[in-house]
Formats: sequence, structure tokens, C-alpha cells
Amino acid sequence: IMTYYTQNTGHGSLNISELVFIQSAQRVLQELSVGQLKDRILLKSGKKTCKVTCEIDKHNKIVVSAEIFMVAGDENASEATSLIQQSIYDAIYDITEIRQVKINVLVLGFVLKK
Repeated sequence: IMTYYTQNTGHGSLNISELVFIQSAQRVLQELSVGQLKDRILLKSGKKTCKVTCEIDKHNKIVVSAEIFMVAGDENASEATSLIQQSIYDAIYDITEIRQVKINVLVLGFVLKK
């Protein structure tokens, strides 16, 4: 079942599908994994591919969860996850102008360098 962020405007209501939030987050992760964080994060390890999910509750609270693998030996994992959180937040804000978005970055594990 698809869920939507709903905002009433003076001219009706604006409904934004959870897919918009998921696709924004996926695009950011893809760009970071080949760019700025290319030696620090992976979006796939073995047969496991990282997922992005989005939940929008009845109070319009949006929670986007993004899974990643960290490269083993990265001493500054929190810096990388903070960059991911901020980048996803910024991307979502840029296209929707919605501020009340929570971004969770879930580290599924640490893998040897690719």
C-alpha cells in the first residue's frame, strides 16, 4: 500500500508519494557511493543489496531509512553517516520543501575494501 505526505493548500491538497522520498534517497546514496564516499561505503555486499524505505504516518511524519555497508577500518563512520543523512535531507528538501523528515542510516555491517 502506497502512503502519501498530504499538505492542504489554499487550492486543494498536495499529495507526495513515499516513492518520491525513496527515489531521492537512492539517488543520493548512488552518487555518494561513486563519489565523495566511494572508498567508505558500499550499497551491495555479496547477495545483499541495501534498501531504502519510507514510512509516512497519519500525522504526516516522514521517516526515510537507508541501509549501507561501511568499508572495514573506516575510523570515521559517524562522519560518513552524518554526510549521508544531511545529503538525503537536502535532496528531499530541494524537491519538496518539506522540513519534517527524519533520516535513519542503518549500517548493515563492515566489509573488506572493495
